[in-house]
Amino acid sequence: MKLALPAALAAMAVGCGGTAEPAKTLERPATPTSSAAVAPPGVLPAAAPGTAPLGELTDVALSVTLIPIQGADAVLAVHDSAGAVAAYVQRVDADGKLGPVLTLAGAHVAGAFALDKNGSLSIATAEGTKLCDTTFRESEIVGRGCGIYRAHALAAISGRILALSADPPQPDEDELKKAKPPPKPPPSKKGKGRNKKKKEPSPVEKLFSSGRELEVARRWILADGTSPADPEPTGLRFAEPMVGMGMIGATSRAERIDVAFYERATPRGKERRGSIGVAALDEAGTLVENSKKSFGDSKLQAGFLDDHVDPRIIGFGEGSIVLSHRGSRGKCDVTVAAPFVMPMIPESADCAVEPRRFFRLAQSKRKGTPVTLPALPEGLEVAKVRRASGQPSWEVGRVALTATRAFALYDDNIVIWTEGGAPTTVKRALVAEQLRVYGSAIANDGSAIAHTSAGLVVVDAAGKKTTIVGALPRFVAERDRSDVAKVERRLAVKVGTAWIQAEGELRRLAPDAGKPIRELYPDATAVVGGETSGMLLELVGTTLVVQSLGPGGEVTEVARIASPVRTGFDAVARRAGGAIVVGRSRGNEGLVAVAIDPQGKVAALHRVSLAAGASKRPRLSPLPGGGAILTDEDRLAVSWLDDDAAPLVAARWPTEASTTLCWDGTPARASVPGPAPDVFVPLDARAGWCMSDGAWTKDGSLRFVGSTVSSIHTRGEIGSLQPSVKARTVPPGAPAEKIALSSTSQTRCPGEMVLAGEVCVDRFESTLVDRTTGHYLSPDYPPSPNALSGAFGDWLTRRERQGDVIARALPLPAVGSWQLGAMPALVAVAREGVRPSGYVSGALARESCDSAGKRLCTLDEWRRACRGEANTLFPYGTSYKDRVCNVNLPAHPAAELHQNASIGHLDPRLNRVETADGPLLRTTGATSSCASRWGDDAIYDMVGNIDEWVDEKGGAFAGGFYSRSTTNGCESLVTAHPTAYADYSTGVRCCKDAR
Repeated sequence: MKLALPAALAAMAVGCGGTAEPAKTLERPATPTSSAAVAPPGVLPAAAPGTAPLGELTDVALSVTLIPIQGADAVLAVHDSAGAVAAYVQRVDADGKLGPVLTLAGAHVAGAFALDKNGSLSIATAEGTKLCDTTFRESEIVGRGCGIYRAHALAAISGRILALSADPPQPDEDELKKAKPPPKPPPSKKGKGRNKKKKEPSPVEKLFSSGRELEVARRWILADGTSPADPEPTGLRFAEPMVGMGMIGATSRAERIDVAFYERATPRGKERRGSIGVAALDEAGTLVENSKKSFGDSKLQAGFLDDHVDPRIIGFGEGSIVLSHRGSRGKCDVTVAAPFVMPMIPESADCAVEPRRFFRLAQSKRKGTPVTLPALPEGLEVAKVRRASGQPSWEVGRVALTATRAFALYDDNIVIWTEGGAPTTVKRALVAEQLRVYGSAIANDGSAIAHTSAGLVVVDAAGKKTTIVGALPRFVAERDRSDVAKVERRLAVKVGTAWIQAEGELRRLAPDAGKPIRELYPDATAVVGGETSGMLLELVGTTLVVQSLGPGGEVTEVARIASPVRTGFDAVARRAGGAIVVGRSRGNEGLVAVAIDPQGKVAALHRVSLAAGASKRPRLSPLPGGGAILTDEDRLAVSWLDDDAAPLVAARWPTEASTTLCWDGTPARASVPGPAPDVFVPLDARAGWCMSDGAWTKDGSLRFVGSTVSSIHTRGEIGSLQPSVKARTVPPGAPAEKIALSSTSQTRCPGEMVLAGEVCVDRFESTLVDRTTGHYLSPDYPPSPNALSGAFGDWLTRRERQGDVIARALPLPAVGSWQLGAMPALVAVAREGVRPSGYVSGALARESCDSAGKRLCTLDEWRRACRGEANTLFPYGTSYKDRVCNVNLPAHPAAELHQNASIGHLDPRLNRVETADGPLLRTTGATSSCASRWGDDAIYDMVGNIDEWVDEKGGAFAGGFYSRSTTNGCESLVTAHPTAYADYSTGVRCCKDAR
């Protein structure tokens, strides 16, 4: 039983409707006081009484990006990723001194500033739709405020933060009143061809003529983080060459702020062109007279200039420089931008690590003095210098420049140098002590197994730990797929003295590792332990296949019954033998609980309910005295069941929890369901405590696997608690209801598929797995290593220079370094509640279906399945209804990130975009109303969420994705791209011939 609640839900009110009554809560058991002193922030305290580490801690250098702290000779090291619960930052001063590690919950870093002389640090963050500013003195917050306003760049000058925006100017009200209405068009003359409509411009023509006149406005961010309501004009205006190509950035120097932007240039015939513009603002945020200049006239492409790809303005004490690439990933292009403009002849080493040399050369040329260039940093191999972890060696500007220093990552250290000086190696920022827990399970004898970052660890009932060699579980969640971890039930079950893997694949893990026996279909299988034998329950079509499970993982079929439950069920051992099974009823949306005896027969069948608002996927934890604790996946409600699966008492689970930001598991709850019905046992939900798993054992103790956390540090632990639980008189469970089992039982489709006519179709969209390593791939990147490396390298720092400040602050999603190795053997895995894979080409979609023993659907098969048994245009009926399926949303991710829906379609962040209404891309099956019904089953998200490749000559994908402007339902089809094409919206769903 996973006992903790996700942090986002921990703050919800306890009252959630329904008829369940609050359960009784015991007094908190006495706990011996610890003699350990209170640990300072960022250091893990000793393990609490009753707990022990699962292994040794390892120093982990977290991935970081170095950003200059404007106003100081220092940088901020930032560790963050899209979807993370927090960003972690640490200051690095000019002498290498490290500041405290700061935790920014639910935030992404937009900038860092030193606004006074007392050492305080102001960090601008994007938090949802708000821009916030938090001021720290050491680790103490001394000021904070947030506001909703638009900005494209932030810069500091004279102890204040200036937010700059570039938007079309608002028309003057007086001018609007004076303006005359446009003249009426003259009447059209009759004659041949006079009534023909004017040709509509093509999408490409619209894109290349979309540029607008923009006005740069300023807002001063006050010390409390707020800003005046109305922006003020700076006096700077320019014409963007294309929507989304506006402001590049801004940086401060001395008493000026230098601004860089794209600017429209004079076309050459039909060829559209653009250039780079620069200008300076004074201390009041007003345009400095005659400072606006433009240079670098170049051919305009979709979202970039041919000869100035991905420009960035880099400032230091005396001036500013614009660096870019001549072509995608091409050679360097460099122009000194302030205090004067001078194009320079590029030198690759200078472009990468010491662009200040260009400035010195330009100064000498301008003054007519002899050229004396400062030396390059001695002893550094230029190709290894980085500003951000994983930054490609072809990118320019791979250092963070401050007034007098350069900072960079080198061999996973930080190096600092002055202009022309020798580099000094200093201590690496954001090095964490960690022992991660990826999955675990606990048996009723008190023994446990945990999949950790140090390996697979088995703990016996007495607490002795053993690391199992050569038995890492495959096809299970690890560090980068929290969505998969959330829907997994338990890592393994214990049969006799052996631990058998229960997620991903069937395999003996301990005490000695065995070979994989077979894959376990997510949602359609459940593995049950036992003292001498266990069970494997598998849903095949509408049939529940009951198999006995031996200690070696061997299985023998026992019985087949018409399944009373649908996919997503859970099962645990029954004290009387067999299993208790709970799942969504095949006949309706309610839950049913089933007792299955050792012979595979249904011993009892009951309807069960949880409090209103509880999530639908059930979770079970066996009780050593018989019966089980039933909860929903989000731990909002509880029901105690007896050994015949009859409901005894239902209650809401109090939501009070630790405020910890967990690396693994979820914040520890203040109480957990006890072994006696209608009792909650209090826990010490102290700050810094997270729980991954827990179960009641034969000796009456609560055994748990969890973590102690302090900022970036986390230590996996196992512990136990021995509460005094008094028996309570509880009426016996309800007698078994006469719920008729369905008379229909077919095995024509695998459990994760739905029979649609004569074809089996995946119930959910797929996420991709590598069969070779057993790892889940990131759904946010292309599956092939080359394409992934390209997307990661292109956008790692480029995202800092496109869109508004909130968009620029959103970092890339995390991705495992293993994906940069050999090409994975892709397998499409259809399961509920996870992020579907995007960036899948038609060719790789076909390959992943073939590897799963399936195939791509033909267009006719796909459309027939989408229309459901009722054969309607939409999964839900004959006419379009807004928001019933996740399609035709008003927001587009490329428009949110790049201000233009037509550019940047390989940005790995696109499927991570959220608006005030929530994430644009939803997890599989989350839009439960978008269901194509087949009998008492359904196929989800065939319209919307993500496009799905079909087997059509030349390539096609169907159904539309969340932002596609379509109301065509099951007829939505895109045929404009070949099977080699992929972007964020293209995914996978498979078919299979029915048996």
